[in-house]
Amino acid sequence: MRTGKRTLILFLLTEAVVYLLFYLFLAFLLQPSLSATLYYLYLFIVPLLLVATIASDHGLLRDAVRSVENKDWALLVTAIFVWAYIFALNKFSPFDIFYGIAIIDEINFRFLVFGILSRYVRREYAVIIQAVMFMLLYLNYLLIEPAAYPGLYAPLYVVDMFSMGILYGVLAYLRRSIYLDLILHLSLFDMVYFSPPIPGWIPYLMLPT
Repeated sequence: MRTGKRTLILFLLTEAVVYLLFYLFLAFLLQPSLSATLYYLYLFIVPLLLVATIASDHGLLRDAVRSVENKDWALLVTAIFVWAYIFALNKFSPFDIFYGIAIIDEINFRFLVFGILSRYVRREYAVIIQAVMFMLLYLNYLLIEPAAYPGLYAPLYVVDMFSMGILYGVLAYLRRSIYLDLILHLSLFDMVYFSPPIPGWIPYLMLPT
């Protein structure tokens, strides 16, 4: 199956907006009001574009319905309740569990990008390409704050982002849904709330994932 012209245009527009807003959001971190505006624009505009792109293609829409119906949803609900309990015990807001960017990442890279690429290349190659695109998105940390990743930290960070993209992609490929990806991605983010300031490579590599 090939992608229709309208869907392809929406797809390219979505990816352009994803990279543009994400890079701008971090580029203006020293200007909190502007950075916050860009962040919320990202959380508002990108989901709308994702929905519009998926809805424009019968194949993507069918795959989305199948993915939603996947039985792994029970695991996601369980994980959310577990994290909600942990957050409540530590007097954190349960709403902090939901990291919007992580949810957008999984829908965009592991569903939309992977789904579109799978129409043109083998699924194994699609996993690798979406991982490269995921890595390129998060290279903004190196470009905007290079001093934060001195020496070997920079290449280790790049390897980590690529390997996480591969891991997320393989999970989505094998399970035919993004539920397990969401569990892992959200859990890695939620762990930051309880991670002590450890010197060395761990905080450098795990925090942005």
